[in-house]
Amino acid sequence: MEFLVQAAPQPAEKRNRGLVKSVLQTRAKVRLESMAPFRNSTVDGSVRPASPSWLRRLGGRFLPDRHAHHHPSIIPAVFEGQVLAGRYELVERIGAGGMGEVWCATDKELRRAVAVKRATTGDTDQLRREARIGAGMQHPNVVTVFDVIPDGNDRLLVMEYFPAPNLAEILNNEGTLPPRRAAEIGAQIASALAAMHAKGIVHRDITPGNVLVAGNGTAKLTDLGIAIWRDLTLTGIDRVGGTRGFVAPEVTKGRVATSASDIFALGATLFATVEGTPYQPPGTPRRAGRLAPVLSAMLEQDPAKRPTAEQARRMLHRTSGRPRRITALGAAVTVAVAMLGATVWQLWPASSGSPEHPVQALAPPNFRSVMGDPRTADPCALTDPGTLARFGQPQLDSDYDNGYLNQCDVLVRLSEDKKDEADVRIALEPPEPNTPAAPSSEPPPVRFEPQDLNQGECRRTIRLSDTFRVVITAKHNDDRPADLCAMTDALTAGATRVLERGEVPRRAHPIDAASVFRLSTCALLDGSETAAAIDGATPPEQGFGDWKCRWGSKTDGRSASISFGRSRPLYSRDGDQIRLRGRETWVQADGHGAGTCVAQIVYRSITDLKDRSELEVVIVEVRGGAGEQLCQPATRLADAAAARLPR
Repeated sequence: MEFLVQAAPQPAEKRNRGLVKSVLQTRAKVRLESMAPFRNSTVDGSVRPASPSWLRRLGGRFLPDRHAHHHPSIIPAVFEGQVLAGRYELVERIGAGGMGEVWCATDKELRRAVAVKRATTGDTDQLRREARIGAGMQHPNVVTVFDVIPDGNDRLLVMEYFPAPNLAEILNNEGTLPPRRAAEIGAQIASALAAMHAKGIVHRDITPGNVLVAGNGTAKLTDLGIAIWRDLTLTGIDRVGGTRGFVAPEVTKGRVATSASDIFALGATLFATVEGTPYQPPGTPRRAGRLAPVLSAMLEQDPAKRPTAEQARRMLHRTSGRPRRITALGAAVTVAVAMLGATVWQLWPASSGSPEHPVQALAPPNFRSVMGDPRTADPCALTDPGTLARFGQPQLDSDYDNGYLNQCDVLVRLSEDKKDEADVRIALEPPEPNTPAAPSSEPPPVRFEPQDLNQGECRRTIRLSDTFRVVITAKHNDDRPADLCAMTDALTAGATRVLERGEVPRRAHPIDAASVFRLSTCALLDGSETAAAIDGATPPEQGFGDWKCRWGSKTDGRSASISFGRSRPLYSRDGDQIRLRGRETWVQADGHGAGTCVAQIVYRSITDLKDRSELEVVIVEVRGGAGEQLCQPATRLADAAAARLPR
């Protein structure tokens, strides 16, 4: 921001006094305006901390000058109105800390407001380093360094004057920020880090005090004093640079800070911004909402598992983004996306289809599929058991339960007790009905849904631009208390890192040509057969990979479904054994809970990855009523399906 003065002829001394007065008045006005958006920041779920003592303990440079702990100056003090280096007239001190102080000053030659930083300890090496690194950085989210000049025995760092509070001031005065606002700020700082890391620069001190936020939403990263070039010899430089509470764990152990360390520090800063307390592992976000899985990814203890700055920027940007607007126009629904214009496509073409019987959505011109062919997508490739190691002993079990090919489980032993076990599952799910595909300008477009904790299960949903979903759930197998939502966030973070690379990975081994999973469930039953089983049957709803098909009822709560699965060998406990079309079938009332009847048709015997005997089965279920009464229509549907199975 520049403060220009009318070039009316008047004495130089009078002009400078007028400029100083203008700068002071403008700075006070700008700071008041820049704080205005945060005065009601406790609305929409944010919480005002009762006593932000942790902010005060961080040190003076993170709070306004009145909070600073002033060290005895080794070099002479300066005062308002003093001119340094024959050019910079000091207006007001705007910050101070253990290493130096920052003044708002008037550049008498260019007649603009600048920030002047000077050392107060006599050690100017850090200023030289900050100037050298800052001179190589020109980015809209980094405070610009203009010059470093000598002034006697002193050195001055001349920087862009950006009149805005830092995050520590906002947290100290106004309380925490809503997750979406924090994500907007984080995306800008991640963009700055991406530019720094591309030049081989590591900041090493990302904290709330070093992030400035203006009233218009612009965020800037400042204080490059302890930043380093990656190839710089660290002789004479503190290897464990940074601020306690925001330093990556590998740095506290004496390892050299890397770009991954900056990502951890940014994650810790955003954690404090939404939670109101510093991050302490294994801290779990409680107020972060849809930002929680992004924070979990950035705060990974293993630096190799953290996203890059560019990946973090995309994740934060999407978390802060507004949902697409969908407008109904008569019988057609159009979705407009503003990208140098408007790309419009129809969900229901006017010539055919209707909201009751929708046809497949038309993809926009720049559509990119993230899921790819559902039958070759591998859910286990999105599952990283290591992300759950902090909760207990994780073990991947891709053949768990009924072995549905669209899901993968991690069993986490939480203690020595064998029954103290959590099941964290990733499932690939089809699009919800009438959901339009979205354009993809940068892969892979994902959107997080709010967490849902219900009946002892925590659920997190990632929505992909091609309308498919990745659903992560966690439950305790013995219904004991456990931090289930933290587990879903951890696994979500790992899945997101994989999705950031592009398409969902493919299966290492294709599905056997003789497998039942090569067939189509919806093709095994026709409309007349389902109509005979349930009154007012709706059109079929196709499941993921066409491995499940479901029919509802327009008149009552009854429904029918057919699906493919894998099962351990079946016994009398699995129901009554009968034969349908020459195939063994097991029929059980209340097999999937009260008010259900389940018929399992054995398709073939196989051996799983652990060399155990398994069955591929066709599962027919009818629900909605007394279980015994439902077994007759369930058996009729199973018989019709068995008749269409290949021999």
